[in-house]
Amino acid sequence: MKFRRIVFDFDGTLIIHDKKEEAIQIARILNIKEELIPEFKRRLDSFFLSETYKEVFFNRRVTEELYLRMIDTLINPTISFNVTNLMVYEAMCKKAMFFSVLPDSIKDLLNYLYEKGYELCVLTNGFYKPQYEILKYTGLNNYFNRFYAWDNFYAKPDKRAFYRTVGSLEPREVIMIGDDLLNDIKPAKEIGMYTIGYKVKDNEKVKPDLIISSYKELLTIL
Repeated sequence: MKFRRIVFDFDGTLIIHDKKEEAIQIARILNIKEELIPEFKRRLDSFFLSETYKEVFFNRRVTEELYLRMIDTLINPTISFNVTNLMVYEAMCKKAMFFSVLPDSIKDLLNYLYEKGYELCVLTNGFYKPQYEILKYTGLNNYFNRFYAWDNFYAKPDKRAFYRTVGSLEPREVIMIGDDLLNDIKPAKEIGMYTIGYKVKDNEKVKPDLIISSYKELLTIL
C-alpha cells in the first residue's frame, strides 16, 4: 500500500456548514429578543472579523477559557443581551451541529477507505469536544482512528499541526484532503504529504497533487 493514513480537514471538507444567516440562527437558539437581533448580529460579525480573533486563531495556542473571555470582551453578551458567554459559545456549537450537511458520497468513500484498511484521521482548527459531537451527530465518528483538534496544540497552517498527524510515519505515506489551499494544502505539501484539494480553485502558487470536485472520484483512485 503506497499510502497508509488519510487526514481530512473538517469544515468544508467532511462537514459543510450553512453560513447563511449564521448570527441570526445563533441569536434564535439563544432566544434573544427580535429587536436586539440586529445588534447581536453586528457584534458577532465583528467578533469573527476582529484582529483579536484572527491573532488568537492563527498565531497562538487557544483554550476554551480564552475563547470565552474573547466573547465577553468583544460581544459583551451578559449586559447587552442577558446571556452568558458560555451560552453564546454553546449556541455556536449547536448551530454548527444542526445546520450542517455532508458532502455528496462522503459515506461511500469512508466505507470504501475503511474496508481497504486505511487509517483515517481528522485535523481541525476547532475545539475537540464540539467538533467531535458534530462528527457523532452526522454518524461519521466510527470511521476515524484519530481526531486532531487544536486545544492546546498548534493550529493550521502551522506545519507542526501536520507533523502531528504524520506521527511515526513518513509524510509521503500520508494524504491530506482539504478545501483550503493556504491552510490545508500548502503546509501539508511543504512537509512532503500527498495533497488532495476538495473543490479548490486553481491557483498558480499552490497546486495540490490532485484536485477533485466529488468524492466519487477517489473511489477508483485510492
